[in-house]
Formats: sequence, structure tokens, C-alpha cells
Amino acid sequence: MDPDIPIFKPRYPLPYRLGFLAAPLLFFGMLLGGIGAPAILPIGYWYVALLVGVLTAFLPFFRIREIRFANDLVLRRYFLPDIFVNYKDKYEIEGGIFHVKNRNIRTGPLENVEELKGMERLWSAKQTLREATGGPASFRPIFPSRGHGTYAGFWGLALGVIVAILASTWPNIDPRWPPGITFLTVYFVFVYIVPSYL
Repeated sequence: MDPDIPIFKPRYPLPYRLGFLAAPLLFFGMLLGGIGAPAILPIGYWYVALLVGVLTAFLPFFRIREIRFANDLVLRRYFLPDIFVNYKDKYEIEGGIFHVKNRNIRTGPLENVEELKGMERLWSAKQTLREATGGPASFRPIFPSRGHGTYAGFWGLALGVIVAILASTWPNIDPRWPPGITFLTVYFVFVYIVPSYL
């Protein structure tokens, strides 16, 4: 990693950060509390746990981890592939959305959006000057970013456990199918669909 590359680290408001912290704590608290006493809890508890789990699983997709201003602008997100933006590409930074390559990438309510815009203007000017003087070509890694497959597998298993508990109350259904279908669906959505649309 080049120490001279400017890196933008987002700052979020306190209520937003607390919400992102409270949702996983609530989900894992419900999951562990429910596993400890599954026979005495109503079935509605597990439906609520499943809903909280799905919402918690999607939370990291609505934040960015950092933006690197190298030869290409590299938008790094949690558990999603990096997005590379050349200074010639059409892009725009507005409030909580980064418009690039016909996509709207949610950044969340940033407290330091003016710092981001300032860094972007400096980067764009630097790239224009670099191209005018014939600087080195931009480099993009040949391997995709890692992490979203593991994340998808974890949430497939966690939500599959809840569905397995719920499936025990459904008549005429083989209890092995619902957790497997849940895992497959979560994995497919997180690895193939979410990176394409978020």
C-alpha cells in the first residue's frame, strides 16, 4: 500500500453509528436467547428474529469503508467488490449518494462530505495534470476483492438455523429443505445480485 495515496475515511453521525451497532447486538441476542430456550418461546419470536437478521445482514451495504485517490478513484465498501472510477468517467457526489457509471452508490449521511468533495477536486486536477505530462498508466488488480462470499456464507448459515427452527412447525415439509434453500438463496443474493445493484 502506497503511503502517499490520499484516503478518505467517512464519518457518520452518532445515531447512525449506534443504529448500525444496535441491530447486530439485537439479532445475536435474540438468536442466542432463543437457542437457549427454544421450546418456551412463541413461534412469532423466530419470525421477528428472522426479520431482524435479514435487516442486519443488509446494513453494511449502505456504508462505505473508504475512498482511495490513486490513479483511479477506488470506492471501497464492506463485503462488496471495489469500484474503480477514472477521472474521465462521469461521476457526481451528492449528499448521501455517489453517482458513477449509471449506478447510485449509497454512502450514508456523511458528516465530512465537504472534505470528500475537496479531495475529489484535488485528485481530478492531479489526474488531468498527470495525463498532460504523460504519467504512468493506471493499475487495477486482476483478482476480485474478497470477503463477500464469506459474509454470504455466514448469513446463509445464521438465517438457515432460524428457518430450520421455523420449519419444525410447518406440516408436510421435509425439515432439511428449508435451511438448505435459505442458505442457497442468501448466498446467491449476496454474491451475485447485491454486487450488481448496490
